[in-house]
Amino acid sequence: DRDEERVARLARSATAACVGDCQDEQVLASLGVGNFDACFVCVRDDFQCSLEATAILKDLGAKYVVARADREPERAARCPVDWSAAVEEALLPFEPLYFEKGLGLDTSLAPGIRVRGNADQLRRVAAILLDNGQKYAAPASVVHISLHREGRRAVLAVTSRGDTIPPQELPKLFKRFYRADPEHRHGEGCGLGLAIAHRIVTAHRGRIWATSHQGINTFYVSLPALRH
Repeated sequence: DRDEERVARLARSATAACVGDCQDEQVLASLGVGNFDACFVCVRDDFQCSLEATAILKDLGAKYVVARADREPERAARCPVDWSAAVEEALLPFEPLYFEKGLGLDTSLAPGIRVRGNADQLRRVAAILLDNGQKYAAPASVVHISLHREGRRAVLAVTSRGDTIPPQELPKLFKRFYRADPEHRHGEGCGLGLAIAHRIVTAHRGRIWATSHQGINTFYVSLPALRH
């Protein structure tokens, strides 16, 4: 089957990336490093391959993404970053996605908040939280994202309305391949996003955590803020 052969070729690329530090941009793109879950939906739809073949490819790619995520924070540049601008850039691709899903997106970003770190990685953290918000927000609800200073810290918060997450589940959300919602545990996601965000935030000497109360779920990121 030609479609299955295409998936097999992608799987071989993923396998090679797992055991080596692959710098081939086409391989990275095929693995969906920028938008991992969406990539494999495209693979499934475009190639019309079996769910089993997609699952194999997805698993191989996930192993590579984890290995790459482990290395990235260690190589992060420690430069002053306009975190406000980075979050605004992360928002842009999500605005049409939220609109298409019938979700609202409310933003409250204080301008000029600066931290020390890697702009691309901090932009990725914001994107992960926004992606998580659109996946699990209640239909026709509004997701709120804010960024402000609290003393010597800068705090990013993404709040959405959905199912209440039990307190004992909250710390587990940041573990690899973990998802609290049983209905989504076998769906399109891999449960990697929040684990990658945790890794990046920790490498930036920050803290990431979640709260859930009566269906209001908020994910926070706190980083040391630079002086104005």
